[in-house]
Amino acid sequence: MVRRYCVPLLVLLSTGCSPVYQTDYTFTPPESSEGRACVFQCENTKLQCQQLQQSRYDLCLQRAELAYQNCEARKIYRYDYDKGEAKCVENCFCYRESCSVDTTSCDAQHRACYQTCGGGVSSRTYCVSNCEEVGGVGAAPGGALQ
Repeated sequence: MVRRYCVPLLVLLSTGCSPVYQTDYTFTPPESSEGRACVFQCENTKLQCQQLQQSRYDLCLQRAELAYQNCEARKIYRYDYDKGEAKCVENCFCYRESCSVDTTSCDAQHRACYQTCGGGVSSRTYCVSNCEEVGGVGAAPGGALQ
C-alpha cells in the first residue's frame, strides 16, 4: 500500500524542483543616426505594447470583480433558527477570476525591432534556482557554467 503511493509522490515532488532559468539581454545601439532614430521608435512601440497589456489586465480585473459581485448577489441564504445563523443553500461558491500581465511578446517584438534598426542584441541564459541538477547557480541550459 505504501509503495503504491511513493512513486507518484516522488514524481510530483521532483517536478517542482526543476531548474529555473533567467535570460538577460544586452543591447548594442546602432552606429548611424537613422538607426538610433529607428531604435527610438522601437522604444515607443514597446511602451505602447506594455500599456495595452496593462489596460487588458485592468479590464480583466474589473470584469473579474463584477462577475464575483454578481455571483455573491445570487447567493441564497436560509436562516437556521436552531443555530441562530443564516446559511447559504444555493449558489454558494464564488471565486475571482485570475488575471495577469504578460509583456513577453512586447519584449520579443522590441528585440526584433532593435535588430532591424541595425542594433545588436545578445542574450545570456543561466540558472537561478534549483540549479544543483545542472551544475550550480549560473549554469546555462545543458549544464555549462557562464
